[in-house]
Amino acid sequence: MPNHFGLRIFFVDRIIRLLPRDWVYSFQAYDALEYYSLDDFMKMTVTIRSEEVTRWIMELCIRTSEPLDQEWRSGNYPIVILRTLQQLNAMYVKIPRFWSNIPKFDGKLYTLTRSPECYDSERILKLFCTEPAEKIQFAWKNYLDRKRDQASRIIQEKVLEWLYRPGGPMMKKAEASFYFISIMQ
Repeated sequence: MPNHFGLRIFFVDRIIRLLPRDWVYSFQAYDALEYYSLDDFMKMTVTIRSEEVTRWIMELCIRTSEPLDQEWRSGNYPIVILRTLQQLNAMYVKIPRFWSNIPKFDGKLYTLTRSPECYDSERILKLFCTEPAEKIQFAWKNYLDRKRDQASRIIQEKVLEWLYRPGGPMMKKAEASFYFISIMQ
């Protein structure tokens, strides 16, 4: 798999290759890039793309997005395409015949967003996760912090018991120090 910068260099070409081939040739998508952007292509092909292809586009956008990409401009930025896909999903989710075309932001995409492959996870999560999901993430983080703290306390207690056991290293040092001080007086 190419690295982040390799994906960004050929981003537009990779996205167009993922679009339906007959549409690309009939619309002459490569020539149309002078007048249209990739987010326009996403709007034009929403009904003819499969869920799997849209998922691949989302994965590619997650891998190539950067925090400095401009979100509110129309264009060929990954975050703009993700925003367009999210808006289209929200728009078409109420129409049952389009359910097969709408990918879900599931655990696999969430895991990709939280992995080192994603440089812009904060904006992407805000885009796709609702407020209850943010609360769940916050609660889960607090839970993990509490478990980690509890585990460190248990380990600390056991280590202290081991260090200060009769005949243990700390007791031997304390005994040697006590005898040294008593001899000096």
